[in-house]
Formats: sequence, structure tokens, C-alpha cells
Amino acid sequence: MADIAEFNEWVQKGLGRAVVYLKAHDPTPFRQTVLHACTHKTDDLATGGDRTEYCLNLMLSIGDEKFFRTGIFHALTLEPKNPEKFDLGQTIELAGSVAQNGDSEIKLAMYAAIERAGFSRAGHCVSDLIKLDGIDALLFAADLLPSDIEDDGLWQVGHLVSSLQERDGTESANEAIERASRESPRLRRMLELYEASEPKQAEKGIWPLTRPDYPELKRLIAERGAMGYLLAWGRSASAEELEMAADDLIDETDPGRIFAYLKIFRDQRFPRPTNRLLELADHSEIRIARHAVGVLSQLNSPAIRSRALTYLSIPARAGDAADLLASNYQAGDFQLIEAQLREPMDAEDLHHFGMGIRHLLNAHFPREAEQSLLLLYENGYCSQCRHRFVERLIELQKLPDWMRSECHFDAWDDTRKLVQ
Repeated sequence: MADIAEFNEWVQKGLGRAVVYLKAHDPTPFRQTVLHACTHKTDDLATGGDRTEYCLNLMLSIGDEKFFRTGIFHALTLEPKNPEKFDLGQTIELAGSVAQNGDSEIKLAMYAAIERAGFSRAGHCVSDLIKLDGIDALLFAADLLPSDIEDDGLWQVGHLVSSLQERDGTESANEAIERASRESPRLRRMLELYEASEPKQAEKGIWPLTRPDYPELKRLIAERGAMGYLLAWGRSASAEELEMAADDLIDETDPGRIFAYLKIFRDQRFPRPTNRLLELADHSEIRIARHAVGVLSQLNSPAIRSRALTYLSIPARAGDAADLLASNYQAGDFQLIEAQLREPMDAEDLHHFGMGIRHLLNAHFPREAEQSLLLLYENGYCSQCRHRFVERLIELQKLPDWMRSECHFDAWDDTRKLVQ
């Protein structure tokens, strides 16, 4: 029998095991744990995921609709005990699943909660109201728009327009927006601000009008440091340009410019000896150390392999070790990785280790990786990475039946799709 702490760990990770367990045992002791997970941020390190279906499956497995309806309503209307952990977006989305059945009280609570939070923080949440009320909800968002909103907050407008187009079809939605904007100066202003911000947002990190040659790029790096297009510049660089950039990286001492030069070589082989890169891999600035490891991971040498094996025993550097082994792998290395995965490691270090192992698996995918994949599934706090590990186990034809059952209810949508 699982206790509350163990069950909560499953939920925090987004494991479908929590749903499977609720279906087979008395779910009553876990109601509060599930409600808290539905209305608060979890420890899941995945980015861009949507846990709504996962939460709905948890609630459905418990079956107490009144309890969850009341809990979600209170989450929207009462001051949260822990504001930093309260997840307004997910709470609004779950409230929408209740409101779509005709619960007008909880719908009004959704409007009020978004209004209290303000457009800058919660404008994107109006998309769940748009699913219910269409253009009227978009007009509500326009009324919330502050006069001093920053360009970085206007992406939410595009999200809301897309939500209306998805709900009503692009043509019908655009016609409704055009009609409404003629009568609503606030809506018209919101759309105009968004349209004016699009070019500014697109400018971030894009290429200059003409590709700079290396002397010009060197001047820009001296003035600005790292720029968004350095990776793309490196991909298109000639052998001579890469040699000049490598020489300047070796001699550079300024951290900002070192980082800029490293970005040039993230997808290109470094054409000079690796001594300086090995030094930078131990730099005190983590972004420099990680980028140096990224450049080294494309190269093969005894010194790089030796550094990888050194890092493997250091929890904070184990992910770097896996990265470096991508081009320096030897049979039996996954046994070393497996041994390290059995050692205590905090969630962030384990996540970084898992990311490095994903990189390594792209280059080398032996059957001996099976146990490492099982350990990463069990212990990792990133549902997005877990999807990749499940995918690899399927490729090995080693996905256990119990894991397949759990994956049907995993927090990550693509993991659920793998076992459909």
C-alpha cells in the first residue's frame, strides 16, 4: 500500500502510476493530495507540457465531483496559502472543464480570478474563457489590457486570437473580431499594439540584413558579446573563418566574449587543439562550462574521455560526462552510467544527467542501456524526458507491461500516444 508521501511523489513526477493505483485502491485518503496537485505547481521539470488531462484522470479516478468542484472554486476565490506555488493557469483550465457543463458560478469565478491577476500575468488564461464564451471573452481581455503593457506581454494577444480561431474556425473568428473591433476601441487598440509588437519580437536574435564576414563579426562580439545568430553564423562559416574564430577563442579572457565564441562552435568541429576547451569546461560560469562541454562533445580524444569519466562520479557534472561520451563511447560505459544513476542525486542534477544520456543515446544505443532507461523512468522529475526514455525502451522491445499500463495515464501527452 502506498502512503501519502509516496503517492505525492508519483503525482509530482507526473507518473501514470498514480492513476493506476487510484483505480485499484480506496482513493479517499488521496483526495487532498490530488486537489493540491491540480491547483499548484508541481516538481515536474518539463517545459511546455499540459497536465490538465492528467489531473482530470486523477480526479475521475477518485470520483468525488463535489469535492473537486468545491476545491477548485475555493482556489479561484480565496487567497492562496502559498501564492508562489499556486498555479492559476492550471486551476482556470480545470475550472473550465467544470464550467462547460453549465456551472455559471464557477465561470464567473474564472473571470474574477483573471481580472484580479491582471492581463500581464494572466491574459493567456482568457483562452479558457474563449472556449466557453467566444468573442465576448476576447472583449473582456481587451478591457483588462493595461495602458503601459510591455511588448513582451503582448504575445498573449496572439494566443487568444488563435484560441478563438480554433474554437470558431479561422474565417468566422476573423469576421467576429473585425465586427467587434469596429465597436470596441479597446479591442482595436489591443490588436494594433500586438501587430506593432510582432516585428520587434521577431527581431530578437535574427540575422543582420547581410551576413557579416569574420572581421565584422569579431567587432560585433567585442561590442555586444553573445548574439542570437552566432550559432547560425557558425553553421555557414568557411574553414578559414572557423580557424580565425578558434584562435580568438583561445586568446579571449572576457567571459561574455568567450561565451559568444563558444556559441559559434556549438554545431561545428573545433579546428584547434582542445586544451583551452578543457580549461573552459571547468569555468566558474556554468553557461561557459556547459557550452565548452557542448563543443567538446563533438570531438574524440583520450583526454576528453578521461574528463568524461572524471565528471561521471560528480553528480553536478554527470550530465556533462554523458555529453562527452557521445563521441568517446566504449562498450560497457552504460554500466558505469547505471551505477551512477543508483547513487543519490538531486532532481536538477538527475535531469541534467538524463539530458546528457539522451544526447549519448542519439549516438550510441546499445542493449545495455535498458537498466539505465528503467532507472531514469523511475527517478526522473521531467515528464518530457520520460517520454524519450519510454520511446527508447519501446525501440529495444523492452517496455514492461506495468510501465505500458502507467503510460496510458502519464502527464505527458506524447507518452500517452506511444502506447495507444
